[in-house]
Amino acid sequence: IWMSERDGYQHLYLYDLKGNLIRQLTKGDYMVQSSAGRLVDLNGGLVGVDEEAGWFYFTSNKKAQQERHLYRSTLSGGDPIPLTRGRGIHIVTFSPGLDRYLESYSDAAAPPSLAVYDAAGRFQGEVSPSAASVLDKYDFTPPEFSTYPTEDGLNIPIMLTKPADFDPEKKYPVVVYVYGGPGSQQVLDQWARWMLWNGILAQEGSVEVVMDVRTGMGVSKALESSEHGRIYGLQNVRDLMDGVNWLKSLPYICLLYTS
Repeated sequence: IWMSERDGYQHLYLYDLKGNLIRQLTKGDYMVQSSAGRLVDLNGGLVGVDEEAGWFYFTSNKKAQQERHLYRSTLSGGDPIPLTRGRGIHIVTFSPGLDRYLESYSDAAAPPSLAVYDAAGRFQGEVSPSAASVLDKYDFTPPEFSTYPTEDGLNIPIMLTKPADFDPEKKYPVVVYVYGGPGSQQVLDQWARWMLWNGILAQEGSVEVVMDVRTGMGVSKALESSEHGRIYGLQNVRDLMDGVNWLKSLPYICLLYTS
């Protein structure tokens, strides 16, 4: 099984051992992508191949751009079958026999839980529950997902964390976090290391913002490669400035800081 972006999206292809293409295994306006790691990797995504049963398993952003889910499909072709449920990021590790898998699941409102499922996605048991209840006493608010428009008409994801007592009639300072590089999606529906930091800052009366740029969105090969060979990534900088200008247009924003 070979991974390629030849049709404009990252997909899987089946070859024989002489290098001849047998068929394209996944196809559509989505990317086969890994769920592993904090910054979900654009590479990877093939998590298991059961030659005897005729199944292969992969993770992708097919359901939503800021999510990763597990699918399976047949090596003979066919539509992918979703196995994971709910929103967020699902990190999957299969057993050696491919008869079950561990799923680490989280979203932007809850830390990870760990559970066991069989190969068809049926729940088998919980290993470790989410520690979401621990957060209740801290009065944290989950981030809100939105998009901001660029000058050339592209909508780019953005994530805002507001104070628990947020009042749209008031003015708030804003802290903006950016990465700004290719292949590093930042706006994800996943419990991340900065959730606690953003929550603490929000408690102090500010709005925390995380934004993406077009080369890091994980949408298509064209966007991913749009700044190839341009070391300063000027279009990414323009995207970030468009995001800042969008924030400045919001009635409850008074000051901006970057980190």
